[in-house]
Amino acid sequence: QEAGWNDRIFLTAAVRGDDNSAFGSDFDAAIYPKFSGTWVVSEEDFWNVGWLNSLRLRTAWGQSGRQPETFDAVTLFSPATGPGGSAAVRPATLGNPDIGPEVSSELELGFDAAFLDDRISSEFTYYYQTTEDALTSLPLSPTNGFPGNLAANLGQLDTWGYEVALSARA
Repeated sequence: QEAGWNDRIFLTAAVRGDDNSAFGSDFDAAIYPKFSGTWVVSEEDFWNVGWLNSLRLRTAWGQSGRQPETFDAVTLFSPATGPGGSAAVRPATLGNPDIGPEVSSELELGFDAAFLDDRISSEFTYYYQTTEDALTSLPLSPTNGFPGNLAANLGQLDTWGYEVALSARA
């Protein structure tokens, strides 16, 4: 949903649901909301800064997800040749019924400004992102009967930083 007020303030809100077939049987659907807002301060009646001809403040917060691989939740067996050439099966992949999406949340704060009749423009953004339930591959003990690794949600990653841009035209 998008809404605007006096061509100065703009708000956006949305939500997305995901019930991916790669999620484990013990995991429910994931819901990802997002919100953003912008205020064009330089359009306000009180604005009277001659050399700074436009200023827009902006913020956004939202979530997104990354699905596990297609068969990470499913235990699989592969065909094999048994004793005397008979048909047999052997363990191939151990599935994780608790596997779910890796969920990232991000907050952004920033502004866009233009100076001297738009001859100089600038953008500044601060961001902070947290990724929870990071998807990873854990080695399996050979004694459990399955080779390879187990896909799992494990840990948290945090990233943050600044983005700055400055443009000029003669």
